[in-house]
Amino acid sequence: MKKNAVTEMNVSENIVKLKIWYSKWLMRNDVPFDSVMGRHLDLYQHTSLDVGDWRTRKERRENDPRWSDILRELRNLLDDFTGHPGFDCTVELEQRCFDCLSPWLVEPSAELERDSPYGCFTYNRMRGKDEVVSLHFMNAYAPDSPFKRKDALIDALLRLVHNAETEIPDMKIIQMHSWLAILPVFAALFPESWIENAKPLGPDSGNGCWGQFVDKTGGFNHRNADTLRKTGQFPFPYTRCFCGKDILKRHLEKQEKSL
Repeated sequence: MKKNAVTEMNVSENIVKLKIWYSKWLMRNDVPFDSVMGRHLDLYQHTSLDVGDWRTRKERRENDPRWSDILRELRNLLDDFTGHPGFDCTVELEQRCFDCLSPWLVEPSAELERDSPYGCFTYNRMRGKDEVVSLHFMNAYAPDSPFKRKDALIDALLRLVHNAETEIPDMKIIQMHSWLAILPVFAALFPESWIENAKPLGPDSGNGCWGQFVDKTGGFNHRNADTLRKTGQFPFPYTRCFCGKDILKRHLEKQEKSL
């Protein structure tokens, strides 16, 4: 098997090239190009064309003639590659597709660089479902692993739950849609029902799936990328986990006392 020569580059370039590889993998497995670019990954969000609220991204992407021209060129490049991405070197393909995108590429949005009163955690209520609150997670301790600070994570998550139930009196369920939700060291923060209720969600184009290719330092996670390139499978599938708010609170309080 010929292996792709992986060179050190910034995380954005690595992820874009990995997405190009995955595009060809999916197309080689009979997934239509439009579905690849719409449902399985989102290259548009890496570009300067993506200006506006994330909730309108899909509509903007589908109605931007500039993006349509870029997609047409990418499709031609991907179609011209007749090899198999699992066996043949794709370095040239990835570079040519990257060069097609490069005039439009921007560094990751600074919207993730936020301070939260709950450390690594933030939350939002589900639209139309006041009984459900969704968690979000970002490493506030980079370049260190957040899981070296289990006490801080437990304290922050417990404070979040207390605040959320005050703000949202009808709240009953805490959930998360992410590759991270089933990571053992993360899932250990939650009661057993968190994993018992786990449900893989299938393809996802956002950070809920692709965030696993960024390591604790904010750099590129080569190990997880190698797994995808060797198998065509994500190391951690995009998954929904949830548990009851009261069960979580009791579980966190018990852990806090044992520390």
